[in-house]
Amino acid sequence: MVRLVREFAGYLWQAKKLWLLPIVFALLLVGFLALLSELSPLSPFIYPFF
Repeated sequence: MVRLVREFAGYLWQAKKLWLLPIVFALLLVGFLALLSELSPLSPFIYPFF
């Protein structure tokens, strides 16, 4: 998994597509919050974000 992230970051750096990094981080954050809302007893508090 670390190798995949490292290769992806290297590609973004080499192809000068660093503007994609905030989009990738935002998608990962939304996915993490969705996963957290499914598995956590905190789901009633996270639910209003979606």
